[in-house]
Amino acid sequence: ISWNGSGADVDKQGTHDFEILGKDNFKVISMDAAQADNQSLLINFSDPIRKDQDFSGLVAVESAGNVTFAVDGNLLKVFFAEPLNGNFLVEVFQGIESVDGFKTKNTFSKKVLFEQLLPEIKFIQSGTILPSSNNLKLNFQAVNLSAVDVKVFRIYENNVMQFLQDNELDGSYNLRKVALPIASKKIVINTDKLINYSKWNSYALDLSSLIKPEQGAIYRVELTMKKAYSLYKCNDITKEEEAEAEEVDEPAEENYGNGDEEYYDYYEYDYDWRERENPCSKSFFYNKKVATNVLASDLGVIAKRGDNNSYFFAVNDIITTDPVADAKIEIFNYQQQKLASVQTGSAGTIGFTLDKPGYFAIVKKGNNTTYVKLFDGNSKSLSNFDVDGTKLQKGLKGYIYGERGVWRPGDTLFIGFILNDKEAKLPTSHPITLKLSDPNGKAVYKAVQTYAKRNHYKFVVPTNPSAPTGNWEAVVAVGGAKFYKSIKIETIKPNRLKIKNSFSGRMISASAKTTERVEVAWLHGAVAKDLKLEMHAKFLKQQTIFKGYTNYVFDDPAQDFKTEEVNIYSGVTDGNGVAMVELQP
Repeated sequence: ISWNGSGADVDKQGTHDFEILGKDNFKVISMDAAQADNQSLLINFSDPIRKDQDFSGLVAVESAGNVTFAVDGNLLKVFFAEPLNGNFLVEVFQGIESVDGFKTKNTFSKKVLFEQLLPEIKFIQSGTILPSSNNLKLNFQAVNLSAVDVKVFRIYENNVMQFLQDNELDGSYNLRKVALPIASKKIVINTDKLINYSKWNSYALDLSSLIKPEQGAIYRVELTMKKAYSLYKCNDITKEEEAEAEEVDEPAEENYGNGDEEYYDYYEYDYDWRERENPCSKSFFYNKKVATNVLASDLGVIAKRGDNNSYFFAVNDIITTDPVADAKIEIFNYQQQKLASVQTGSAGTIGFTLDKPGYFAIVKKGNNTTYVKLFDGNSKSLSNFDVDGTKLQKGLKGYIYGERGVWRPGDTLFIGFILNDKEAKLPTSHPITLKLSDPNGKAVYKAVQTYAKRNHYKFVVPTNPSAPTGNWEAVVAVGGAKFYKSIKIETIKPNRLKIKNSFSGRMISASAKTTERVEVAWLHGAVAKDLKLEMHAKFLKQQTIFKGYTNYVFDDPAQDFKTEEVNIYSGVTDGNGVAMVELQP
């Protein structure tokens, strides 16, 4: 493949050779070690690998004990019982079979570098609400660490709405304004000598040993690590680091709110930016932390809002999924002023309408509290669901219809309009206006009716025999809302002939001569003899597809193809209404 960017004023050009292998030349293309999650070896083949075969004895890794295999298309993944560290010889012997039945003919061998996994922490679960079924246990994973430091901040109940003004439930912006640290502890995690801590392991942090959850409070849990906790083999542990491993930070509420002291907590004088990727340097562990917010609650809440500030809430028990009756729902605006207070019914649902939009909802039942932000940006995306409907205009719904789909010039149009004013916002004397415009945008008809209790209106619209044909537009305006419908007025020419041809539904090649049969008859049954017959055609570009290679592209995407209509036959039908059409290449 060669490229030259001079045509686009880019000073880049070059060539690169790619080897395209045949199916009968099945072999290994590349081999690399993967460090994501737990250590593995990725062997890439030239074709997809047959899954139902035993790879034991066909793949050997130096110094590796029990290994397991997984096939993913062209990729053979090799997993190890114990992590490897260093350069190891990997051999792939002949005999591995592709999905097409071809086997590797030669042995492939290569030295592969396996490295230790870097010290790291991550939370397992997503979300903020922690139901009582979890017994306040927070699950996390760690690798190459002997301990982690835990720090817990409490966002007080009377500060939660202030916190949500700038954050989502899982946020941390301006945390100092609404929260204080209430617990800090070193958690030793390498207590079991039978576990290999150089690969990812899962742990459970018991929050009940650190805090006593208060109703309505949100807790932010941070996990951090130090170089002294690292099990990464560096062979340069100092006495200072050993002493650091014994240190345990205690919460300091009296200093957390003071800006000057807090600044220095985020700065280390021995931090070296150039060593930030070196796990044997303290700079690697600088500000390395994971954090999550926790709200202890069993209440799951679904909130929906309409355009006219109508709200619908559904409250369920997260553990049992049962609806929660008599749950108290309080709605607040952005300034934290209460707008409404309602309770769910026996089905755990409630619908209501407000004069102004709400920003927060606080749902309470017993010792459980859940918070919901009602901001537009918090709504869930519906792009993956098959949904449909119309958006209300000023709380009104309208529908325009006619007695048929197409009219001719000079016809009288009987246009109906149905209005749904569910909340009876319109006064009895309110006007309902119909405006009709021709295809040129010129208004040709306008009528006004007064509001009717049945909300059903009829407009009788005459048209001129010389009226232009095309798509006309009917607009009904009512209460600041407008409803539209396209009205088709066409000069209809009825079809009087029945035409049958032998090439209908077939693909005809432009490069080959072909003869086709056309039969013409009058609709009343008589033979349509001696009628002039003309045929026009358009040549279309076809996609080149081969069986088994449907995902490949064989056509040049840069090739431009333009089509136009051409006359391919002119003649007359014979005495039986038949014409033999000869198509020349």
